[in-house]
Amino acid sequence: MPNRRNARGSPSRAIEKKKRTIGGQEDSGFRTKKSLKGGRKWPEKNDQENTRGLVIENTFTTPNNGKLNLFQVADFLQYVVDINQYGLDLGGITTLTFEAKACRDANTIMSNSDNGNSSKPIYEFIIGGWGNQKSAILRRNDDSLTQSSQQVVIFNTPDICKCDEYRQFWISANNGVLMMGKGLIVGINVIAEWTDPDPFTVKKA
Repeated sequence: MPNRRNARGSPSRAIEKKKRTIGGQEDSGFRTKKSLKGGRKWPEKNDQENTRGLVIENTFTTPNNGKLNLFQVADFLQYVVDINQYGLDLGGITTLTFEAKACRDANTIMSNSDNGNSSKPIYEFIIGGWGNQKSAILRRNDDSLTQSSQQVVIFNTPDICKCDEYRQFWISANNGVLMMGKGLIVGINVIAEWTDPDPFTVKKA
């Protein structure tokens, strides 16, 4: 079980001091997958070859938008790469599988807003933060940047990202249970898990 540190109600020092970019390093590669309604996005645990539903894949590169922090930038969503511009409609998606090639900070966002409104609640999944040594699940209630509106749970995940290799990950936010893991089978190889006592509806990933 990964070690975790819950700084509920206040941002952690590591979050305040860390340096990272949205979407990882400059020219980091992402491959995302989703399925149409009525089918699964990935194989079952014991039947990896038998998928149901149509899987849509896309590959894109994320730019370096500077050193941004969810807990310090009020209009945070203005700097996030919108996957929908690459032909993937992720409205209402609460589970996502993807591959990322990055030295660190392969980060993803789930929001209560479907139009980029940063005043709405936001979840951020950080994979390979703190110099590729830790990962984290963050929640921000609004854009006030007050400590009482922020929560973070941190997990030890040394060397989880790799600069020159696509690595597979998944994230999930269902009924207040937030998880992320390695591979393309959701629920397997969990690296982080946190239950939000007051979850919000995810409208866009």
